[in-house]
Amino acid sequence: MLPSVNANFDLTPKTVGRIALYRAMSRPAPSSLAAGRTITLQDGTDFTSIQDAIGEIVASGSPRLKPIMSWNADVALEYYANRDTLLATTLYYKQFTGGFIPVTIDEQFVIDGQNVTVPVTQTQNSDDKSHVYGAEFTLSNKFSWLPKPLDGFGGKLSYNYAVTNFKNHDIRLGDVIDDTGAVTGGMIPAAGLNGYSKHVLSAQLYYEHGPLSVQGIYRYRSRYYQDFVGGNAQLRYISGSDAFDFNVQYKLNKKVDIRLQGLNLFNEVKIDSMPVPGSTRNYQYFGQQFFISIRARL
Repeated sequence: MLPSVNANFDLTPKTVGRIALYRAMSRPAPSSLAAGRTITLQDGTDFTSIQDAIGEIVASGSPRLKPIMSWNADVALEYYANRDTLLATTLYYKQFTGGFIPVTIDEQFVIDGQNVTVPVTQTQNSDDKSHVYGAEFTLSNKFSWLPKPLDGFGGKLSYNYAVTNFKNHDIRLGDVIDDTGAVTGGMIPAAGLNGYSKHVLSAQLYYEHGPLSVQGIYRYRSRYYQDFVGGNAQLRYISGSDAFDFNVQYKLNKKVDIRLQGLNLFNEVKIDSMPVPGSTRNYQYFGQQFFISIRARL
């Protein structure tokens, strides 16, 4: 059962209140449910048994993963000062049924006709209760109060702040549960939700006058954790970034327009760290990109 309640209230002619309460279910990615195993051998050739020759067996996924259930509550207040101005604030809270923690399970393998028992580590749902709470603020205004032709300017500013204690432990260096249910403390702290940033900011400035439309967009987000495609990989953190893009459109007539687009004008790079922030694993440079196009409606 996934009940939900949504209500909107016209508090004043210019103020709108919104309330939402709902239960949600987040399913694991199909690639995280894979049942494959990868066997890594020890260095050398002088072994007395097959089990001695096995370095480790890594699970490519965890079929035992269950969907994460959550209760969610949002409260929003929107103030329309005039036809060109919006101020909005949203407060939200989410409570999850658990996080993710590695578990070591002894598994039986038949290798070259011999039965071998090897502990295999994979991820399962933890019993922890976790939450996310935060606030989002938005200000939007078209500068119609400026004299012509400056009245074609407008802008939008949004900021989101969030806090979570959701725990996703590293598959090798985090907390781990053995087959008896005992928890062994890890060497490194757990990560949070996939894609979670504490700070996210976006700012947009545009100008529209006759056939000309110009738009600049700035985006910033603080460091965040990102899953790999497939389960049971070590933690990966993406460094914080700020990016600036712009778009220019000019309408030659009702059917033809020219567009110019510039991406990553700040030459922002992407830096991956594993399994803790600051331990650089990958450095990607994309550079600036520019596109020009002509669109015609037939």
